Amino acid sequence: MSCVIKDKKSRKIIVDVQMAPNKLFPLEVSNALVVKENSECKLWHLRYGHLNIKGLKLLSQKEMVFGLPKIESLDLCEGCIFGKQCKKPFLVGNSRRASECLGLIHADICGPMETESLGGSLYFLLFTDDYSRMSWMYFLHFKSEAFETFKKFKALIEKQR
Repeated sequence: MSCVIKDKKSRKIIVDVQMAPNKLFPLEVSNALVVKENSECKLWHLRYGHLNIKGLKLLSQKEMVFGLPKIESLDLCEGCIFGKQCKKPFLVGNSRRASECLGLIHADICGPMETESLGGSLYFLLFTDDYSRMSWMYFLHFKSEAFETFKKFKALIEKQR
């Protein structure tokens, strides 16, 4: 999937960017600017905390700000573009919750930590039951111990069922 930005008047393609793995479209705005920058308008845009063109025109037309020139247009602003970019939220309807205890277990491994634990571990492995939210934590010296720890955890859970 890609994002195409075109000039409104000429319909010329300014930027064509492919979607990144994080589902965002990384833009090199400095490369995308085609029109000569109106530095004075941009300066006032920045001074007023990235105020939109409509707001700047209103301030200019009503002569509400001393020294503010007549605002005709405002070029692309890198800060505004990045500020408006966002990741779409996860759809709540698609998430499934477990309907019984131990029906779905989530696992997470964390490490290596900067500081060893008292037992000399650098990692921890966390298992969480989706239904009850009960958690089990195991400390690991090496990340490679994770699978063996999972097998022990699975045996423990099967005994409890």
